[in-house]
Amino acid sequence: VLIYACAKDLAPPAVAGFAVALVNTGLFTGAALLQMLIGWLLARGGYVPDGVVPPDFSSSLLCMVMVSGLGLLVAAQIPETHPHFTSDEEEARLDPI
Repeated sequence: VLIYACAKDLAPPAVAGFAVALVNTGLFTGAALLQMLIGWLLARGGYVPDGVVPPDFSSSLLCMVMVSGLGLLVAAQIPETHPHFTSDEEEARLDPI
């Protein structure tokens, strides 16, 4: 959810709406592709949707952990958009409220 705010902050104001829409499209596309990948991994492991539970879901769960780890690595690369203040005086000068 935070990626929407990051996209808006990092994009130029003239294209901020497009940036948020692009992020939204990417998130839905990624979720759809991940579901297909998980289904393929389950089918490869012998899962048949007739109520019989296979003994091993480890490959599909490992895939979800790997995608979450990749998301964490990518999130760590998002640049900071707000300045770091060196003193309270500087912060008060920039933020009059």
